[in-house]
Amino acid sequence: MSVEQAAPSDFAGARSRAAARRSYVLAAIALAVYVADVLLGKAGVVFKFTPPVRLGEVGEFLVVLVAMVFFVTGLLAEAGTPSKQSAATEEES
Repeated sequence: MSVEQAAPSDFAGARSRAAARRSYVLAAIALAVYVADVLLGKAGVVFKFTPPVRLGEVGEFLVVLVAMVFFVTGLLAEAGTPSKQSAATEEES
C-alpha cells in the first residue's frame, strides 16, 4: 500500500475519531456537571444548608440534553469512521 492510497482515508478517519473523542469528552463533562448538581442538592437536603449554586429543573434538563446531543454526535462520528478491521477486510478481497 502506497502513501497516496492510505493518506486521504487515514486523515479523514483520524479527523472523525478526533471529533468522536471530543464529543464524548464534552458529553462526559456535561454529565459530570449534572451529577455534581444533583449531589450538591442532595447534600443540601441531608445537611440542611442552601447550596450556593443550583441549576434548577430547567437547567438540569438542558445539561442532560446537551450531554445526550454530544454523545449521539460522537456515536454518529464514530459510525462514519472506517475501522481498521473493515479496511483490512476490503484490501484482502
